[in-house]
Amino acid sequence: MIKILMTNKTIKLLITFIIIYFSAGFFVTNDLWPIPMIVSVVCALFFVLLYNNYKLNYNLLSFSLLLLSTMWISLILNEDNLLVYIYYTVGYLSAVLYVNKYSLSEFKENFTNIMMCIAFCSAIAYVLYLASPGLEYYNTFSNAKGTLYSNLLLFIHRVGSHRNFGFFWEPGAYQTFLNLALFFELAKDEPRKKAIMLFIFNIITTFSTTGYIALFIILYIFVFSKKELKKMVPSLVLIFLAIFGFQDLFSSVLDSTSSTVFGKLENFFYNEEYGNNWGALTSSQIRYFSVVKVLEVFINHPLIGVGYNNLNKLLFLFTSGMNTCTFLNYFAVYGMFYGIICLLGYWNISTILGRGKNKLLIFFLFFVITMSENYIHSFIFYVFIFYGYKIDRVFLDM
Repeated sequence: MIKILMTNKTIKLLITFIIIYFSAGFFVTNDLWPIPMIVSVVCALFFVLLYNNYKLNYNLLSFSLLLLSTMWISLILNEDNLLVYIYYTVGYLSAVLYVNKYSLSEFKENFTNIMMCIAFCSAIAYVLYLASPGLEYYNTFSNAKGTLYSNLLLFIHRVGSHRNFGFFWEPGAYQTFLNLALFFELAKDEPRKKAIMLFIFNIITTFSTTGYIALFIILYIFVFSKKELKKMVPSLVLIFLAIFGFQDLFSSVLDSTSSTVFGKLENFFYNEEYGNNWGALTSSQIRYFSVVKVLEVFINHPLIGVGYNNLNKLLFLFTSGMNTCTFLNYFAVYGMFYGIICLLGYWNISTILGRGKNKLLIFFLFFVITMSENYIHSFIFYVFIFYGYKIDRVFLDM
């Protein structure tokens, strides 16, 4: 029985799931699990991936070591938290070993199947919570800020909210993973229509503005370039009409305009609750400052950045510690060389995923889906970066 369960396919799926969950899972990112437990799982993941995986791709090894070196130089000079960076280092090395062990096609297949399972569970749970409001007080717990949540393991619901979290720390994080899964699904020679509709439904119910922008980019890349997908255009038009009508049709169940499709943008310069002032930060204002102020920090500290904790301290009044523009964070936290290495990795993987076509648009897609949350230490995105440097093998694996 154990042999059946622990097949290579099962192990690959389990490892990929752990990387996804430890990149953005609610309980991990909110420190609701004991730290020794989190560290133990990541260390176990590292040793599992290390098993019979010693021959490292030269490009992958070179650039990953260069990336880690620049991170540690920044850590030492900026006097950041040593123990935390040891944990990050183990996680990054796990990402390196994962990329070295599995082909890009294997990763895409595992990632898409896992996200399809999560999306299916989330869609059912989301509808149940809408249909039965009393359910949101089932199995409740609170995070460090005292916010109340309901827990169904593969689905997290914030009491009083009607946005789809999946099991991620924020709907904005959930949309990132959904859009990546949708991209991989549409890139297949024979994409599954049910999977496509499932991913789109979940993206819509996150009410994430950046999620919708990313969705439009992905559909622009694929729907009008594949004959079999052109048949889905009428259905997609209805979905887009639903996006814009959803906030009005279901306004009675939405907790505030900030939960609607573009309500966060509407409140950018004027917040009705607090009046016309910048003291009460909306999510759009935080995202604005995450670009403008983070860019200022990088310009003032271009070589080694300021370190993760220092960036949060410097910009706390502007972002409340939520510096969400990941691409700029690479530069502001660790400096110019670290940022360039990361962005070149994204550029390479964009070229590979697009098979030489639409690479600029795919690169922009990565920028959009990572600007809603801070993924600077999320292992899954280093998987993408490192695949970008596994150039000499990745084309053979496609």
